[in-house]
Amino acid sequence: RRRAWERAKQIVSLTGEERLKEMHVGFVVYAKVLWIHLDMLTDANMIYNFYRMQHYNSALLSLLVFLYSFSQQIFHGGIWRLWRQAHESRLRGLYTRDYILLMRAERAVESVPMLAFQWYTGVFFFDGDLYSALSWGLSVFISTITSVHGVYRDLDLGLADVCDDLVMERCAYCEARFGMD
Repeated sequence: RRRAWERAKQIVSLTGEERLKEMHVGFVVYAKVLWIHLDMLTDANMIYNFYRMQHYNSALLSLLVFLYSFSQQIFHGGIWRLWRQAHESRLRGLYTRDYILLMRAERAVESVPMLAFQWYTGVFFFDGDLYSALSWGLSVFISTITSVHGVYRDLDLGLADVCDDLVMERCAYCEARFGMD
């Protein structure tokens, strides 16, 4: 934990251009946000497919998870706030606190339960038409990448608690040193 904090202080001391090279916070930050929104779009398509194939209970359960996730996004400033935070992160060369928290919330709240439910209900989509099977495959692919990215970061690397503390400390450090949040 101390090593991570020392590394964070070292990165904060770099200039903006050096940070971009060090943190690799370039245009990839936009791709991550796009991927999250694409995941939500394919999940909405899955709800439509459940309804179209008359699996109303599955549609309702998926809709509840989707609406919870969507309401969390709206509660935290709307779907465009994540794009604004991504842009701010790219300009700073460091991920902003809000960007980290918004991405983490989206990966934890919606992607893992929907992925598990999609695998469980996958048999419905192969009983339907080709469109259903292909949309199931695309949704599972996108949800898997989103979920694995979040789970790897939080569980395997053990950054869930450390990241919260470091983000709060880094933000206080940046504010005190550079006059920024």
